[in-house]
Amino acid sequence: MSEFLFAEEAPDNVTQPQPAEAQTPHQYWDILIVDDDAAVHNITKTVLRSKEIDGRKLRFHSVFSGYEATQLLKTQSDFAVILLDVVMESDQAGLDACRIIREELALNTVRIILRTGQPGSTPEEEVILKYRINDYKEKNELTASKLFCSIVTAVRSYQDLVSLEQSKIQLMIEKEAVEEINAEMAEVALQIEENVKALELSNRYKSQFLANMSHELRTPLNSILILSRLLADNDEANLEPDQIESAKIINNSGAELLALIEDILELSQLETGQLSVNYDNFYISDLTEVLKQEFSVLAHNKALEFNLTLKGDLPEMFRVDLQKVKQVLSNLIGNAIKFTNNGSVSLFMEYREHPRKSIVFKVVDTGIGIAEDQLEGIFKSFQQVDGSTSRQYGGTGLGLAISKEIVKLIQGTLTVTSQLDSGSTFTLTLPLKEFTLPNKTIQAQSTRVIDHPAMVGKEVLIVDDNPRNVFSLIQGLKPFNMKITVAENGQDALDKLNTNPTIDIVLMDIMMPIMDGNTAIKKIREQSNYAMLPVIAITAKASRADQLEAIDSGANNCMAKPVDINALTKLMASNLMAI
Repeated sequence: MSEFLFAEEAPDNVTQPQPAEAQTPHQYWDILIVDDDAAVHNITKTVLRSKEIDGRKLRFHSVFSGYEATQLLKTQSDFAVILLDVVMESDQAGLDACRIIREELALNTVRIILRTGQPGSTPEEEVILKYRINDYKEKNELTASKLFCSIVTAVRSYQDLVSLEQSKIQLMIEKEAVEEINAEMAEVALQIEENVKALELSNRYKSQFLANMSHELRTPLNSILILSRLLADNDEANLEPDQIESAKIINNSGAELLALIEDILELSQLETGQLSVNYDNFYISDLTEVLKQEFSVLAHNKALEFNLTLKGDLPEMFRVDLQKVKQVLSNLIGNAIKFTNNGSVSLFMEYREHPRKSIVFKVVDTGIGIAEDQLEGIFKSFQQVDGSTSRQYGGTGLGLAISKEIVKLIQGTLTVTSQLDSGSTFTLTLPLKEFTLPNKTIQAQSTRVIDHPAMVGKEVLIVDDNPRNVFSLIQGLKPFNMKITVAENGQDALDKLNTNPTIDIVLMDIMMPIMDGNTAIKKIREQSNYAMLPVIAITAKASRADQLEAIDSGANNCMAKPVDINALTKLMASNLMAI
């Protein structure tokens, strides 16, 4: 055989191409020979049959025209290499087939080696650029070695492209999977968002409901507490002892109901994040004095010892939200006294430098104690040690739940240790905010002495749409012999002021028909002759935001219903003395 495979015409007795040998997939490379000369097929197979590329044999397929090639490729496209003649059924049959393969069949991985016996009719540069073939060989220059090298290069190129294509397909599959996961996550996120909105709406409805219920309950309680207090005081000395005692029971029961309303409303505000923290500098005496006054009598009435001990170098002044700290300690001490029948209740206060600057409050009692397996539950809403606790000692189980949430709000910790029949210790650890050393120029707040005679003979405008509230206030103000004018709503109040310019002070309800109290206060302040007129807002909407709104509207002070008549008269006297 000549070194050049196709330098001479093939003999007439060339063997016809045989069907490809059956082999296991992926153990061979498929090579498609496209040539109208059977000898070319035979010679190609003969010189390459025993060759292997990267451990895989070559398997040959033969067709004899460009048309046959394109028809075969429509059903079988996994060829690694196509050895393509140009001149077959037409002068450009191979080039036409190449165009169909690349453009119509979109077979881009298969490698096309153009073999031509008439290079002049198919210039190499033009063919490679125009028809996207991968190699160009002239038959009369092609040796067995060169042909095999061309096949090797083409096969490896094909293998790289197939790997890239498979990677691309895998990436597309993974992309689709990721997109599906993202779609599912987006759906879950949307569901979560809808659930959050539903929860927020539910919380808003709950808060509105509790605020409205608080308002509706406070309004009748206002009359009950004021009138029962007046009856219990018996200033006119016209009641029998059992009647006075009945009035006291009514007043105490009303006060307990008010405390329950306050607890439920506060728990709701804590859950919905409506309570804010208000830090300020306070002397330690501001806290100790009020706790002594509040609990010494309660402890004495149960024959208990009440001790308040300051330990270590406790600073004279500290920066906290005093109202919230007092609320927590009041609950802890109140519970300690309630659940202690013998012995003592003690409050220890200690300043610590490490691990951070903080004040530690310990409420220690010798009461009934709590079993270890029940300690965790006592900080949950409506939870007590057991059912008999509420029957014997009363209460709803809200106090510790509220205290725990308040402590969390002010970034402190509240823990408990206890032993049945021996007592309990509740520990409140409170980090100090912007700790300030005692400053001699800052004085503790002093209580101003109120001269009640300042109210005698003054003219007061009571603005309220509820006749029971009006009656209760009138009864509470009777001892001061004040001249009283009544208005049913904000507009009526403005009319009464215009016809009674001698009015000295206004008690303004907030929620009223026609014109609410806040609007009325703003309109009062718009009139220059009433710029200094004392206005005390009285509202059953007892949240801090509601009270601040009244102050922002122009009220001098704001009191929540039900009002303490003594506190109200002191506040009235203070305002009247200031003008």
